[in-house]
Amino acid sequence: MPTPRSYADELVQRARELRLSSEVEWLRLGHWRWSLFGRRGEPDGPEFYLAPGGKSDPDAELEATLRGFFEPGPDEKPRLDKPLHQHPYCRFPARRIWLDRQLHFDSARLPARECPGYREFLARLNAESATVVFSSYFLKNPASAFGHTFLRINKRGTVSRENRELLDTGVNYAAYAPTKNFVVYALRGLFGLWEGNFSVLPYYYKVREYNGAEFRDLWEYELNLSPEQLAMVVAHLWELGSTYFDYYFLSENCSYHVTAALEVADPRIALLKHVGYPVVPVDTIKALYKNPGLVKSVHYRPSADAVFRARIAPLSSEQRDLVEALAADPQRPIPPHLSPKEQADILDAAVDYIDVQYPVDLIDKRDTPAARMRQRLLERRAEVDYVGGDVGVPTPLSRMPHVGHDSSRLGFGLGYATDRRGMYVVDYRVLLHDLGDPSAGYPELATIEFLAAQARIYPRAPNLAIELEDFSLLKMESLAALTRFSHSPSWRGRIGATRFRDDGCNGCLAGIGQLGGGVAFSGLNDGLAAYALAEAMFAWSPPLHGIADGPVRLGVGPVGGVRVRFTDDTVWLTNGGLYWLPGQPGTWTWSVESSLRISYRKNFALGTEVRQQQREFSGLVQSLIYF
Repeated sequence: MPTPRSYADELVQRARELRLSSEVEWLRLGHWRWSLFGRRGEPDGPEFYLAPGGKSDPDAELEATLRGFFEPGPDEKPRLDKPLHQHPYCRFPARRIWLDRQLHFDSARLPARECPGYREFLARLNAESATVVFSSYFLKNPASAFGHTFLRINKRGTVSRENRELLDTGVNYAAYAPTKNFVVYALRGLFGLWEGNFSVLPYYYKVREYNGAEFRDLWEYELNLSPEQLAMVVAHLWELGSTYFDYYFLSENCSYHVTAALEVADPRIALLKHVGYPVVPVDTIKALYKNPGLVKSVHYRPSADAVFRARIAPLSSEQRDLVEALAADPQRPIPPHLSPKEQADILDAAVDYIDVQYPVDLIDKRDTPAARMRQRLLERRAEVDYVGGDVGVPTPLSRMPHVGHDSSRLGFGLGYATDRRGMYVVDYRVLLHDLGDPSAGYPELATIEFLAAQARIYPRAPNLAIELEDFSLLKMESLAALTRFSHSPSWRGRIGATRFRDDGCNGCLAGIGQLGGGVAFSGLNDGLAAYALAEAMFAWSPPLHGIADGPVRLGVGPVGGVRVRFTDDTVWLTNGGLYWLPGQPGTWTWSVESSLRISYRKNFALGTEVRQQQREFSGLVQSLIYF
């Protein structure tokens, strides 16, 4: 009778003959990618590769995997979701499934294993389907400003999908970063100095975190996977629990590794090749649509703030007064002339207003003044003889993440400047969106830009001159409309460089940092907005005549602007600023600019822009391409 070892040799030989180590499915299971230094595996934990050189050798790893299935030793039940120190047969179920499909294992000659940890994992997930969830842009935390994606494994059940989806399982990939210092967090994340891990938790925790605490809409993209494809994804998620990855904000981030995990479902599914660098969550959502038929349906889960705004929209001014009063004093009498429906609507809105005012207190703590006020309002609501349904929040189709323009932008233009007359202008932005871009798919009143630059080419100068006009390493703006129920400040910040043309620096390029806060107002469904901020500015350049005639400039003053969205594809934007420069030559500096941008088809736009500084007037027309 053949021994287990001889059968292992036989399987290894057949795998070599079939060249299985070069198959795309195997390469995806091992996360091997080409790099400048050859083929390398992305997992960085010690438990993922069995062969000593498996991180760079798919062939050696395949052989070690096959032989590992025959190794003696106990199964060892691990902690759930952490298949560390398990027998290879139990640690790598996705590898085993795929190799069985290729080599047709003889179960009688393969040692049997119980794998209790993996069995418990499968029972906990009870998977029926999978959904990719996009958590919308969150400008209050720069690390989350570009959005976030994670998986939801949907459970089987006899009740309706809608009634049980909060009991589904969320699968998240994130950096383990035990620090609240954003600078440390960002710098270490740029250089891959955090560990990134997969984790599973009930989906309602993620809904509570994103919908409730951070007021982020969730967009749920259910995938059209066969049972076999879904089983492969689930098995691979178990495998990924045995390792960690070095977390890189710009490449190997949450969206990248969630997308890579999905690719193991089927070799015909191609996702990562449609995602550029840097990797942004919305691009991984768009990559789903590059695979026809992969997205089965899209569901919108509004944030607590969106629900509250929908709740108060039909209320009269008198009723809104009552909502505000009840949220401050839950014992406040309700006028008896109001109908049961009106009383119910007011109390429901007051409960939602408490949710919006005190999200952290309600989520992280149980016995707080906010929780007690909310409970009293719920008790009063239960006494009203009216059964109402959930408030209907219409799905904002134009805000669906995948319908927006592509993430990078390139622009070419012709312009005029008073000091040098004719010029060419080149714009390039790595990521992502500004107030003048087409608003579909993005926050209406926000700017999120990373590595954006503008250069001028002067062909008529004594010698051809190319000058960097403006550069933003990171620029963010959040215009939060001021209402009776919302008092969130508007703000903007930027770090980069710009070319000043004023009394203190006529044409010199200076590094710059800006930070300002204030108020904004909007109307016509955010189609018309105006803002006024107080802003501080820091600039440095050797030619600059700044403090004590040195290279440092400090300024403070008002900035403001108006934005008009005529249609989703046509936006007019005007803004300006006046800065007081204490103890510096010139004392004041200012600038005003206005632009009109028209998108004539997705990812193509035409724009005009004029700008007036103290010592220069300039204007340009340009064509913009998003890609």
